Amino acid sequence: MIHEQERAKYKRMWDQPEYRGFSPAEQIIGIAHSMFKKYGSIGTLIDFGSGTGRASWRFHDLGHEVTMVDFAPNAVEVENIDFIDSCLWHLPSYLKAQNGFCSDVMEHIPTEMVSQTLDCIHHATTDLMLFQIALTPDSCGQLIGETLHLTLWTESQWRKELNTRWTELHTETNGYNLLYLGRSNH
Repeated sequence: MIHEQERAKYKRMWDQPEYRGFSPAEQIIGIAHSMFKKYGSIGTLIDFGSGTGRASWRFHDLGHEVTMVDFAPNAVEVENIDFIDSCLWHLPSYLKAQNGFCSDVMEHIPTEMVSQTLDCIHHATTDLMLFQIALTPDSCGQLIGETLHLTLWTESQWRKELNTRWTELHTETNGYNLLYLGRSNH
């Protein structure tokens, strides 16, 4: 099963100290928090593909009620924040929050699972959703001899897919990453 193959790959990745060292999500917390304040409210938030949880902890410190979701529990470094061990294309149906955050994750999703993953994330979030998506190949997979960025789409391909579920409020790119904020179109 693709789910178990990907889970095993990321359990191996999170055992690599080099992989733990840098968190793209942590780099955009200030921007993300400002956008959540500007376009909505500070409330419940799901960190989809939370990894270490350092970004989740920062959101928590800024007043968000955070739930972390990842399928590699060995990645988690923080305590006292709810954690759900789940694959993003098989999220529990009870999982709900006002807002969602997904940074440096979607490009890791196998292409054939992207649509199902976005459907699950859309179902779980009722208001705002912020994505940061890498548009370039990964460099860390070489640590374990695997490719990590499995879905390398252009900005326009990602926007087209995201805009079927969210109303686009803000988009920017630097050629390497896409930052997208959308309001749920439930």
